[in-house]
Amino acid sequence: MKDHNINPRKALEEQRSKLRQLTLLAMLAALALVFGYVESLLPPLSPFPIKYGLSNIPVVFTLLSLGGGSAVVLSLFKSLFALLTRGPLAASLSLAGGLCSLLAMSLLKHTPQKTSLLMLSAAGALSHNLAQFGLLLLLFSQSGLMAFMSLLPPLLILGLACGLLTGLALRVLRPYLEKMATKIDA
Repeated sequence: MKDHNINPRKALEEQRSKLRQLTLLAMLAALALVFGYVESLLPPLSPFPIKYGLSNIPVVFTLLSLGGGSAVVLSLFKSLFALLTRGPLAASLSLAGGLCSLLAMSLLKHTPQKTSLLMLSAAGALSHNLAQFGLLLLLFSQSGLMAFMSLLPPLLILGLACGLLTGLALRVLRPYLEKMATKIDA
């Protein structure tokens, strides 16, 4: 049964709003891929396969501007891209890290105290690394728990540094991303 009380203008405006959000999310997904590519051109941080986390800049921005649901969609997109380009292990690590990172940042975002962008980003990076470490431990724990545990301190230090770097980069890029989002609304 159809509701005859639907305002056509309101319905059209809701559709436009959803289309704007989808367009912005698509642009942020493309930006995440570009940042991921740029990151692949940079020298490695360490002998460990640790990335700078630049492709997470659009994810954090999405969480702050479009909300958790859109940020989850973007993380899933990044994991699918990892599956297609680097295989199932990379996709699993991307998914575990991305979702745990979003959970940590969402919890911090909703605390009564205002959380700084740097703190949010650092917490996201640390939880991302811990989730990936935990998944690797589950998958490969038979091949030497002590060897894995010796990697944890440098992983956390580099994760914190990368999280702060990502937060600083987002602090610089945020006005431009917000301007991009505003232009979509125009």
